[in-house]
Amino acid sequence: MYSLPIPTLYRICRSSSLYFSKEDGFLEFLFDFYNKTNNPEICQLIEQGNFHYIKGSHMEKLMNSKLSDLIELRQWKHIFSSAVLHPNKVRKFTFSSNPLCGIIHFYVEKYGIINPSIYEVTASSTSPNVSPSKVLNLYGGSCWFSSKEKNQWVQFEFKKHTIKLISCTIKTYNNGPNRGHLKNWALKATNQPKDKNSWITLDSRTDDFSLNDNNLIHNYNIQETN
Repeated sequence: MYSLPIPTLYRICRSSSLYFSKEDGFLEFLFDFYNKTNNPEICQLIEQGNFHYIKGSHMEKLMNSKLSDLIELRQWKHIFSSAVLHPNKVRKFTFSSNPLCGIIHFYVEKYGIINPSIYEVTASSTSPNVSPSKVLNLYGGSCWFSSKEKNQWVQFEFKKHTIKLISCTIKTYNNGPNRGHLKNWALKATNQPKDKNSWITLDSRTDDFSLNDNNLIHNYNIQETN
């Protein structure tokens, strides 16, 4: 690994197949690489890392390391813009007796169903006169439909906050079995939605009939660390 050229490492870090079990692990890799090679170009990888939940001790270590003198302004901006500088502002939503009181419920209650400066819902397609934002109407009778094509998707883009998923809850619409309910699906995430190669699969289901009826609610634990 330490003998690989920086451009190769850059491509590896951009790969959706690369995972660090903890965000601190990425920073430790940068430290180790520089200590073993003295190659300042390792700083080019910083903008490929996430620092949302990095420990304060690791941030202090970075500030006091030799790397700190080599990091450019735009790289510092990336670090501090993605770091959670106030851990007390992190809010957790745990699965409870009301399965629909999660992240989406919080956003709708606080910001309303339509608030594109805070978050936005888009879709690959939609039925006439049906906005993708209908998926946010958790308790109403309305719902969203895509066109009858393969590989359709709906996307939630959170513009002000970082989201870490541990589970997801899906509610079906008011229609009986085998009437377009989800059976095969994937849940994906990215911090760079415009980069189609940055999406990673957090969870997926094949031939899952847990949602094959009207007004069913099912909670799924996320299979991948994110």
